[in-house]
Amino acid sequence: MEREETWSYSRYGLWKQCPKKYKFAVIDGLPQPRLTEGPAFRGIGIHGMFEKYLLGKTPELSAEFDYYTSFLDEMKGHKFMFPEIKLAFNREWEPCKWDADDRWFRCILDALILEEKTATIYDWKTGKEYPDHVNQREVYAVAVNAVYPDIQNIDCYHVYLDSKAITKSCFHKDQIAGIRESWESKVQMMFDDQWYPANPSWLCRYCHFRKDNGGPCEF
Repeated sequence: MEREETWSYSRYGLWKQCPKKYKFAVIDGLPQPRLTEGPAFRGIGIHGMFEKYLLGKTPELSAEFDYYTSFLDEMKGHKFMFPEIKLAFNREWEPCKWDADDRWFRCILDALILEEKTATIYDWKTGKEYPDHVNQREVYAVAVNAVYPDIQNIDCYHVYLDSKAITKSCFHKDQIAGIRESWESKVQMMFDDQWYPANPSWLCRYCHFRKDNGGPCEF
């Protein structure tokens, strides 16, 4: 079995949720159905709409999200605003191409605004607010610091589009080294996993690999 040692926050979250599901999806590469409906499919569509609006490729948002028009218009006013920016790094946190052979960590920022001393990251969420989203904000801050090491402050927002809630984490560049070291340790635990135990929970009902769906899992 060939081990996959490229990670993203979503891959790490999958492993934390259920190591066995991570093994089936990432290590074994078992096929999963293409999304054609449901919350995840809806989220992909909304992300695409926001990206097109920020790039000026669509004149307006859908009526459901017209509330965010002025907010996005203000973002568009920044000289250095980048929607859906893809970042990839090797193990030394050096930026590399998305598909580079030595890629180690990858992420996609829904929007990034750069000013003289501050970087602002936005991540659109179409689901509920969860406490572990603060972890995602940490990872994004590490990534932006690796690309723009002279930036002093990194502000990271989660915007919950349905509930209109916003959460925020603020980081100073002096904090990043410690955060990065902590995440390297966490991710190494995932890479070192040899057993991938199942973690049965209520989430099993949504798992493609579950037993009653004809999948390989014992649950």
